[in-house]
Amino acid sequence: MELSGHGVLRSYTEVSAAPAIFADEAPYVLCLVDLDEGVRCVSRVRAAWDDLTPDIRVRVVMREAEPTYLFDFVVGDEGEVS
Repeated sequence: MELSGHGVLRSYTEVSAAPAIFADEAPYVLCLVDLDEGVRCVSRVRAAWDDLTPDIRVRVVMREAEPTYLFDFVVGDEGEVS
């Protein structure tokens, strides 16, 4: 199934006690997003806590990581999914 990468932020929380692989990146915001195609995703959202509210539009952006790429969300529905 091809996904648009656009969706709606449903919930979020700040992670301060991260797994060892992400410990040096904590704190970060973990979010629950419903993509437009009906798929529910959990990932990070690149936004300040005060800029987040449930039901705002978000889109996927890719992030280089080891051993593979990861995806995050950013606020807003404008622009290309990257």
